[in-house]
This record gives sequence, structure tokens and C-alpha cells, in this order.
Amino acid sequence: MTNNTDNRNLIDRDEINLGKLFRIILMQSKLIIFITFIFFLIWYSYFIISDRTYEVTSTIQVSNSSLNADRDLNSILTGGGSDTINLEEQIILYETRSNIEELISELNLNIASKEDVSNINILEIENINRNESFKFSITYKDSEYLFNYNNKTEILAYDSISEFNDIKINISKPNHLKTVDYEYSSVQDLISFYQRLLRINPITTSRSFYSSGGIISVSINSTDPDKAIKIINKANEIFITKNLLEKSEKATKAISFIDQQLSTIEQVLLFDKDKLNKFQETNTTINYDLETQAILSNLSELQKKLTSLELEEAKIGNSYTNENPLFKNLQFQKKVLTDQSKEIEKRIKKLPSSQQEYIDLYRKVEISQELQRELLNRKLSYSIMEASTLGNVRVINAAYNKSLVSPKIIFGLVFTFLGFVLGALISIYRGLFLMPISNPAEIYDSGISTELIGVFPNLNIDANEENSTLFEQSLESLLLNLNISDSNKQTILFTSPTESNGKTFLTRHIAEKISKLDIKCLLIDLDLKRGDLHRFFDKKPISKEKFNNIFDSGFEEFKVNSSYYFIPRIKRLHSSFQWLNSGIMSRFIEKAREEFDVIIIDTAPFLSVSDTSLLTSFVDKCLLVSMHDVTTAHQISQCIENFDQLGKQFDGIIYNNYKKPKGYFGYYQYYGNYNYQYYAEKYLYTSYEYENE
Repeated sequence: MTNNTDNRNLIDRDEINLGKLFRIILMQSKLIIFITFIFFLIWYSYFIISDRTYEVTSTIQVSNSSLNADRDLNSILTGGGSDTINLEEQIILYETRSNIEELISELNLNIASKEDVSNINILEIENINRNESFKFSITYKDSEYLFNYNNKTEILAYDSISEFNDIKINISKPNHLKTVDYEYSSVQDLISFYQRLLRINPITTSRSFYSSGGIISVSINSTDPDKAIKIINKANEIFITKNLLEKSEKATKAISFIDQQLSTIEQVLLFDKDKLNKFQETNTTINYDLETQAILSNLSELQKKLTSLELEEAKIGNSYTNENPLFKNLQFQKKVLTDQSKEIEKRIKKLPSSQQEYIDLYRKVEISQELQRELLNRKLSYSIMEASTLGNVRVINAAYNKSLVSPKIIFGLVFTFLGFVLGALISIYRGLFLMPISNPAEIYDSGISTELIGVFPNLNIDANEENSTLFEQSLESLLLNLNISDSNKQTILFTSPTESNGKTFLTRHIAEKISKLDIKCLLIDLDLKRGDLHRFFDKKPISKEKFNNIFDSGFEEFKVNSSYYFIPRIKRLHSSFQWLNSGIMSRFIEKAREEFDVIIIDTAPFLSVSDTSLLTSFVDKCLLVSMHDVTTAHQISQCIENFDQLGKQFDGIIYNNYKKPKGYFGYYQYYGNYNYQYYAEKYLYTSYEYENE
């Protein structure tokens, strides 16, 4: 049963906490809106003044070679498989230093100017230190131009190469004749920058890095999309041109090798044919049966394969070691064919000698002819490759402006939302720790268990008579809660978390109300540092000596009326803590209790000085006064925690100066808590008066 009750209490507390957070946010909605608007304004200002950055992109397809010469070679080397393309290697080739250097030189990317630099055909400046630049200007005239540098001027002609002082230049006449400033940087200084600027990525799956082809994406983020388009298109052009040049050089070397082999094979073939013809003329009576024909056919087929393998072996011998897997695969295939050839040789040895000789001569001719035919086919394929303008790289999409990278609207929405979240967090923190309470219900909302024994509305007698009546009713309710009577003697201490909580105002009116009930009451100002109760009684602070005389002369000197006595603050105390701790105050309270029914003590703020903590040991009740729109719930909680450390508890909390809030839309009826509405209606909007007869 106890567990169920605890669980219900826990749930109720959680619901109260959530409700409190909602009310805190609702009550500070203007602050949240303001912070959100500030964040939106910051983003909007950034959106207006920042440069627009665009993503320019292009896509390139890299495929395997479509020519038979390459495909046959790769098939042999890989055991019959298809060509493979390593996209990572292609990306490395794309952004090699030589390619980037050519890109910078072709587009004059190392020449900075506010004007177009495409009319500068050649500009080379030697002896420039690393990471330094060379500034110059050119004055364009109708028939010539002036090259101004280092307080020097050279008069030069258009479209002609000029060389002077380590400078080589060739410039065409621009459309507009004026003076233009330039800044030249070394190409080598910019290579790394443009390698980072160009983002090159494969857009195939990870399993396709080694495949028959793939797609490469080339992109640049730039505030000048037109320039970025030119850079990517030129980089693509350089990459494809280098690819074609590589294939052309490869084909040229292959053709040169084949021509050398053909010259040797032709001589051997003529010799073998001549020898075979002479043998046939001499041996016209030899019978060639079906077995001989089958042997010749098998030998011819095997020899074709062996010849092809030997050609490839000779071609790749300088490129691969004997331990290379591709070379070993080639050797294995060659061994299989050789073993088959040996089996046929055994069958040939069983034939008559004339047939064996015929087969031997015929085989030599077949070998030479097949080798010649294979070489001619290869030469044709490589000749086509050499003359071809098509490589295995092509541009699918030329460079284009893909999208706006920054600033984006979505970032503004996210940034504004962050402002809203920050505003909500600030409001919650402010509501929990900094924002003063504006309704007595907030005390319970904050988890404070100390009983609320009195709520006093704002007292402005001249402006609102109803407030005065409500204030009197609140005084009567408090006295009832404190069980004030002439038969119940008690000493009551009033304190507050901080100053300006209306504590002095309340103690004066409470003491006055008690005296009107014919209950003998003593009001003591023990705020020994800043107490000012004496001003309301037209008195002055008293000295220690005068206070000590009370033990002998009694309290008559401090009489206000027959039931009301007041003792002002003691002045010129060097250490109020030491004085209170000396035992004088405990003896004074004992004497006062003999004379008075109720003793009201006005003390210093609890969180400000330690005097109040000492006085709590001399009294029967301790009350904590809080002020509307001044005291925070955190301060009340801190007072209660500090009081707990003294082993004591406050006997009640008084809420002072309660008044209708201003500016909170909907007021309390929208706060989602019945207690808020209850206090608002009870203490602010209704009164119960005597009926006029």
C-alpha cells in the first residue's frame, strides 16, 4: 500500500514539474520570442551580406578498352577475364601535379585580377620566391601596351613574345583599353590549392572499384560558378587528352615491336615453304591417310595457341617478373599446350619416316603462317588505336552549376529553431533560479513543503479602499493561523531571504493589529545593521547602555499605547554577532516574556547576515516573508535548506504585496494550475463586506 502511494506521489510531482515548466515558458513567452527574433535577425543579416557559394560538378565515365588488341592481351594475362579499371588510380591520375600545373597555366589561374585574363597568352616570371607574388599593371593602348612593374615601364607589341628581366610575355589586344592591375604567383605555389579545390570521387559502389568501368564525379565549391565551370571543363579536357596520348604511345611501341617480328617471320616462312614444296615434288607417291590429316589438324590448332602465347610472353617479358601471378598464369597455359603437343609427337613417331618428315615440314609452314597472321592482326588493331581519337574516358555531363551550397534557407530555419530552444532554456533557468515569484502557487510549484500561512495583497489605501479591506482580512487570517491570544504567550521572529521584501512593513502592522485586540505586544527591531522601524514611530536608535537599563527600569519608556510597546534598533555595535552571542539577548527575551503576551522580532535578511540564525534559538516561531515580484523561489528554497542545517524549520511562509500581473497574456486562467486561479480570485478580485442597512 505504501509503495502505491509513493508511486502516485511521484507521478503527481512529475506532473507538477512539467506544469511548472510550461507555466514558466508561457509567462516568459515575450522573452522567448525576442531571443528567437534576434537569432532570425542574425541569420537574415548573414544571408543578405554573405557571398553565395555554388557547387559546380561534372561526371566522367571510365570504361575498359574496346579494342581487340587490348582485350586479348588482358584476357591472356588474367586467365580469360575481362578488363579491370581501378577508379582510385584514375582519380590519382586526374589530379597529378603535371595535370594541375597544365590547368593553371592554360587558364592563367596564377594571375589574379578584377578583369578578364584570357587575353594573356604567355606570362612566365622566373626567380619568384615561394609563397610570394609579383604585382604589375598593364596599360592597354590602341597599337601597343605598357608593362609597368617595379617603377619600370616596358613598351610592347600585341601578339608577340617579349622577354626582359626574367619575364616572358605575350598578350593579345583586349576589348577595352584601360589600365589593369595584376598579381602573378608561381604555378608551383598553387598546385596544392587546386588539388584540394577539385573534389574527385567515385560514385559507384565500393564493390565496383575494380570493375569493367565506373563513374567519377568532379566538383568545386565556388563563389564564381562561371570560373569553376571553366576550370572543371579544362581539367576534364587535359585528363582525356593525356589518356589518349598514353594509348597512342602504347600502340606505337607495340607496332614497332610487331614490325620487327614480321620481318623475321617472313624470311622463315619463305624458307619453310620452299623446303615443303621440294619435298612434295620429290615424294609424289606418299599416301596421306586420315590419321595423318587429324594429326596435322591438331598440331595446327595447338600451334596457333602456342604462337599467341609466345607473342604475349615476349611482349610482357620486360614488364613483369617471373614471380608475377599474371606471368605465372601465362606459363601455366603454355605448359598445358606443350604437354598436349608432346602427346601428338609420340603418335607421330609411330608413323612411317616419310610421313613424319612431311608432318614436320608442314608443321613448320603452319607455325610460320599462323605467327605471321597473328602479328598482322595485332598490327592492324594497334594501328587503329594509334589513329583513334577515342579513349576509355568520356565526359557524361560537362560542368554545370548544380546547386547553392551556402547560405541555405534550411540553415536559417535550424538557426532560428536553436534560438527558440535557447530562449526556452534561458526562460526555464530564469524561472527556476532568477525570476521572482508572481503568485503564491509558485511556492508549492517549486516543491517547497513549508506551509503558506498568510497572503497579503498590495496595500494602497489612498488609491483603493478594497485593497485595504483585503489587507485587514489577511492580517486577521494570519493571526488566526498563528493562534494569537492573551492566553497563548509566544515570541515570533520575522525574517526574509533578502532585503526589500516588506518584512518591516508587515511586522509593524501585525504588532499594531495584535495590540488592538487588547493583547499586550512588544515589537523589537533586531535588524542591528539597517533596521529603520524607529522612523515610523518618530524615534531614534538607542545605545547599548539604554538597552541594558531595561533590566532595571523596565519597558515603560518604550510604550506606544497601553497594549503596544516598541524598542528601536541598537546603534553603534561593532560586532552585532558577538553582542547577540554574549547572553544579553537570551536574558532580555526571558524578561520580556514575563511582561508581554506576544513578542514580535523584526530581524535582518536571513541570507545576508548570520544574526538571524542566532536569534532563532530564542523564539517560539520563525516566519519567512517573501515579496511579490522580488523574492525568487530559489531564494526561499535556499533559506529552508540553510535553516535545516541548523536543525530547525520555518513555521510558515508569508507572501507579501500580491497584485495582479501585467503583460502576461491570458493572466492566470491560462496557466494550467487551479492554485494560481484560486489565489488570484481570493486575494485580488473579491471581498466580503458587511451589508449596508
